[in-house]
Amino acid sequence: MKKLLSENTSVPTASDTRGLWRAVLITPGKGSSGIWSEDIIKRDGPHALKKGAKCFVTHNRLENGEPDPFRMWATLDSDSWYEEGVGLVADINVLPSWVDKVEEVAPHTALSVYLMGEADEQGHITAILEDVQNGVDMVAYPGRPGSALVNKLYESAKAISENESPATPVAEDEDTKGLLQMEQDVKDEFAALNSKFDALLASKQAEAQADVDQKAVDAAVEVALEAKLEAVKVSLAAVEAASADLLPTQVKSLTESAYRGEDVTASIDAAKAITAEAKSVLQVENDPAHETGRLGEGAVTHTLRGFGEVK
Repeated sequence: MKKLLSENTSVPTASDTRGLWRAVLITPGKGSSGIWSEDIIKRDGPHALKKGAKCFVTHNRLENGEPDPFRMWATLDSDSWYEEGVGLVADINVLPSWVDKVEEVAPHTALSVYLMGEADEQGHITAILEDVQNGVDMVAYPGRPGSALVNKLYESAKAISENESPATPVAEDEDTKGLLQMEQDVKDEFAALNSKFDALLASKQAEAQADVDQKAVDAAVEVALEAKLEAVKVSLAAVEAASADLLPTQVKSLTESAYRGEDVTASIDAAKAITAEAKSVLQVENDPAHETGRLGEGAVTHTLRGFGEVK
């Protein structure tokens, strides 16, 4: 059966570094959540409580099931490990704003693990599960005895483990089904928000790309227009320069071609050649020395009847 495991174990004990504490997180034995075996703690503990796990003041959670972030006083500074004859151990790094307060209350408080796990019908913890909300909280009274000062950490834990009296079981803090549903709801909400964020990001990227593409198109059009205008100017100038050697109809046709951006160089040369040939032919035909005619050639004298006849 999957359920929330909450066990109070040790008083945080200061190390040589201010704000860094060594603590026993859970020891074998009977606690408020069930019976903890050495094998289960050793097997699953190091995977369930890793460096970065969050530490809050008590197990109290907000209405949405999450802890109050402003009541977070530390994080695990190391992955937890199992110490033979002691229990699950880890280093805790206190947040700067909490250092003085923790040093003040540490001798009077205890640590309590907040874990997702499974237990059988007899109350034996059968598995400790990895979960994002697994952590270590500070509480007033221990459920599972732990350690005290750092220089007596292991001796105290061993002595307590050998001489402890079973703790009285208490009811589970939360209904398993409700906790699982809450966890799923949080995951679903996060997934929905993440999906909205991805969609918004994709939309913004598309808008930015469209803006870049439009600017590129506008720039290309501007360059093309400038090139075409320059070509029109060159062609018009060429037609203007050749107009004296062209017929009016040719000038008009070439001017229209120039406005369309066409290269009129070859057309101007062809028009000049046609005009020159036409002028040459007209000059020859208008020269008197070359005039020809058939007047009087092969003429036959006709005499009207009735005139010149011998009578």
